[in-house]
Amino acid sequence: MLRGYRNHRSIHIPLRLRRFHTVLIGVNFRRLHCMQASRESGDSQLPNAAGLNNRLHHAAKCGDIAAVQALIDAKALVNVRDDNDMTPLQYAAATGHSACVQALVNANADVNLKDDWGLTSLHYAAERGHIAAVEALISAKAEVSARDRSNSTPLYFAAKNGHSASIQA
Repeated sequence: MLRGYRNHRSIHIPLRLRRFHTVLIGVNFRRLHCMQASRESGDSQLPNAAGLNNRLHHAAKCGDIAAVQALIDAKALVNVRDDNDMTPLQYAAATGHSACVQALVNANADVNLKDDWGLTSLHYAAERGHIAAVEALISAKAEVSARDRSNSTPLYFAAKNGHSASIQA
């Protein structure tokens, strides 16, 4: 039988995974909660993959490296896009969580994926001056000359926003 429902401000989030996986179950004021879920044996596939992937987006955005690693270990897809057409790596880069960036890169996240605007993870990190994330992305072979829909590069975003350290990276 499925165990592990958690009420977050009237939102019920069911947990469905194989036996004894620690998974992310919700976001409450940008703080992530983890819980252990168990299910009777039988199904060898991980159900509710979309839920895992949404949780990976939230964990990357909030910088919860433990949750990011747990979800990667639970086979969450690292290159999946959310409703905003962004990947977990783009969220981690945009918020400057370099440990999450590195974990996602190590899990083979594509550093050159673009969103609807043509922005890569490097665009987001450079625009906001997150030097450690910029360095991690460049060392993972992020395309430094990538152009968005308006033909702007990550270097342009860094210069426009006065992030000289990002330019030097």
